[in-house]
Amino acid sequence: MFPIISVAVSRTIEDKNALMNRTLNETVEFCGIAYDRSMRMEEAKNRFAIGAMSHMASIAFDKHVSFCGEYTEAVNCALQTLFRSGPHESVLEDANKLSGALAKWNVWLTSEIEAELVKFESASRI
Repeated sequence: MFPIISVAVSRTIEDKNALMNRTLNETVEFCGIAYDRSMRMEEAKNRFAIGAMSHMASIAFDKHVSFCGEYTEAVNCALQTLFRSGPHESVLEDANKLSGALAKWNVWLTSEIEAELVKFESASRI
């Protein structure tokens, strides 16, 4: 009687082990599929974000170039006035043009650039 019980218990244990191994393998496979899916979703989100950032970077660059053109023109005008008449009241008009250009484009400027330009404008008012 003992050998039969031993075989039955042994088979039951083997069946449970096989079931656990199969369940474990299915769980690992499911986790792998879920992981792959989450990675594909992240990649799709990243592609969208990079596309949006590239568009914004392009716009920011275009705005910065426009600012540089306008500000350079105002600086050249101020320098011409300084060379023509020296330190004179008419330079204040040019300094106001510089401030106007800075105010118009300040949304597209970094705080570092703006701080340096404010120093320049302050010096041009003296």
